[in-house]
Amino acid sequence: MTPLVSSGSSSASPAAVWSVLSGFFDLATWADGVDHSSALTATPVGLGATRRVQVKSSVLIEEIVHFEPESVLAYQIRGLPPVAFQVENRWQLTRRANGGTDISLTLTMEPLPKPIAKLIAQLLRRRMASANRKFVKDLITASQHAKAPHLADNDGASQ
Repeated sequence: MTPLVSSGSSSASPAAVWSVLSGFFDLATWADGVDHSSALTATPVGLGATRRVQVKSSVLIEEIVHFEPESVLAYQIRGLPPVAFQVENRWQLTRRANGGTDISLTLTMEPLPKPIAKLIAQLLRRRMASANRKFVKDLITASQHAKAPHLADNDGASQ
């Protein structure tokens, strides 16, 4: 399936945006609609770090697969209906000439080959793309209100 990209711009610097985004285990503190997020690994934020995310009654497991400070954070998503081989979200931050940040969140999904799986995957993809648009807006808001960048050394739990 073609990747779906949600994007926006923040007046905050890439460091300020990254300070929010790299608080990987703290997703619930800035993303509306996420009821809870917590660490599943003792790994500091970086490759292999894994979190549990609860949205209403759905529980997802997200593991970082690409990590470049102030630039890229990508994670695989498990716990969705079994209609895809792989589902990934990839955040990309790009410095703007005015010091702000362009933000993109790319959803990629490889559906299983069965026709019914492809149909359900398309519906799931639309729902996830809508959530991703909200995540981008929430990240912009949180980054513009961030007081100071923090180091991504969180021990995990957030509510």
